Amino acid sequence: GNETDSSGPYSHSEGDSTSALGYVSHAEGAYSSSTAAGGHAEGRYTIASGLYSHAEGGTNTPSDTESYTEAGGNYSHAEGMGCKTTGTGAHAEGQCTVASAFSHAEGYHTISNSYYCHTEGRYNNSNTSGYLHICGNGTSETDRRNAYTLDTDGNGSYTGLVSSQGADYAEYFEWQDKNTAGEDRVGLLVTLDGERIKPAKSGDDILGITSGTVAMLGDNYENEWQGKYLKDDFGRLCYEPFEYTVCETDDEGNSLEIKNEGIRPVLNPDYNPENEYIPRKSRKEWEAVGLIGKLYLRDDGSASPGDFVTAKTGGIATVSDTKTGIRVLARVNENVIKVLLK
Repeated sequence: GNETDSSGPYSHSEGDSTSALGYVSHAEGAYSSSTAAGGHAEGRYTIASGLYSHAEGGTNTPSDTESYTEAGGNYSHAEGMGCKTTGTGAHAEGQCTVASAFSHAEGYHTISNSYYCHTEGRYNNSNTSGYLHICGNGTSETDRRNAYTLDTDGNGSYTGLVSSQGADYAEYFEWQDKNTAGEDRVGLLVTLDGERIKPAKSGDDILGITSGTVAMLGDNYENEWQGKYLKDDFGRLCYEPFEYTVCETDDEGNSLEIKNEGIRPVLNPDYNPENEYIPRKSRKEWEAVGLIGKLYLRDDGSASPGDFVTAKTGGIATVSDTKTGIRVLARVNENVIKVLLK
């Protein structure tokens, strides 16, 4: 090539003005440099300065707004235009993204500055920490903001609306009789018996309608047993301090154990990780009960659009002579109506 330098032991450089200065390093393309052991730099204006790191892509001409693509963290990967990694095991891609240790930044001018965080989009709020997932929707360096965040407790936050094709808000309830036969009980009026539900009959206080078109679902333990962690008398998780260790590396490749402090939910001593967890949606004794919204309801054929309905027997609806909280919107077939529950 032209003005290449492979002065690192067992290194290789090729192309135009490239340099492989680290032990067993490799540089190719134009104006690319691999300065650390095992590094690989390719493209135009790339730098692999972390041990066993990889930088690719680059930029036409480095500037204040778009600099070298640099894999600065050990065992890290930077690709795209002007992207940088600053910590061990990081990955940055896209344009002008920055990823710290064990994190991932992609998109346009995004920054991932927390362990194990994934950042995407553009111009995210870089002052946030303690998040697992961030989607940025800013417009410039002075207008950074987030469209969505997911924190380490599993709390999601959106700056806009959350949309669904479903049309009711529901919560899970358990059948009084456990629904041992596995019947399809969607579209029934139900009432409470303690904490459990049963089909409503005439005169019962109506809790809601068993739903097959939920838009938002509460009391849903999708991924784990509801009693996995200890809670206080108000249902809040109990937390405890703990220490955790992150293994990074120094400039010579030696492992460094970095101790950090945090808080975590307190495990219930009755929790057995060996037991298989089956989510409520897959268990016949649990039912999603719509408490408000548009729902489909089984009836005796007596109601017309505009009528109000109430329970008859077995959870089946019938037309009501008085105003109730369930109004008919449309008839679907001879025994199913669409209603508004409020």
